[in-house]
Amino acid sequence: MLNLTLIFEELIKQLGGKIVHDNSIQSFIDDFDAKIVKANYDDEEQFIVTIADFKHMNRKRFSMAHELGHLFLHMNFLKKDYWCNNLDAVGSERYRYGHSMEEKEADEFAAAFLMPKNQFKCIAKENDYNIEKIAKIFGVSRQAATIRANNLKLI
Repeated sequence: MLNLTLIFEELIKQLGGKIVHDNSIQSFIDDFDAKIVKANYDDEEQFIVTIADFKHMNRKRFSMAHELGHLFLHMNFLKKDYWCNNLDAVGSERYRYGHSMEEKEADEFAAAFLMPKNQFKCIAKENDYNIEKIAKIFGVSRQAATIRANNLKLI
C-alpha cells in the first residue's frame, strides 16, 4: 500500500499548508483528531493542520482528508480573493461540537477522497463486500468503509 500519510503531507505542502504533529493528548482533550486553521498573515504557510500523532495511521489519514474538506468546503480556500483578504477565515474548530452539517460534509469529502466511488464499488464487488478487506485496501477504518458502503447503497 502507498504511504498515504506522506502523500497527504506533500499535498498539504503543495497547497501552501503545513502539518504539525502533536503528541500531547492535552492538545486534543476535546477528542479532536486534527484541526485546521488559517495561518497568521506573516507566516510562510497559508494554513496549518495539527494532527494527533498518537492516533492510528488509518485515523490520521481520514482526519487529514477531513480537514482538507473543511479547507475547500468551508474556509473558502479556493476563492483566492476571499482567502487572501479575509483574516477571519474560520478554522475547523468552529464546527466541532454536535454533529453539524459542516462536519458531515467534511466526513463525506474525506470518504470520497480516500475511497472514490467507482474504485470503491469495483473493489467491494471483487472482495464480496467484505468490509474488513475493503478497509484494509483503502487504508481506512472498518467504520469509515462501512459508512461509505452504506452511502453508496452497497450494503
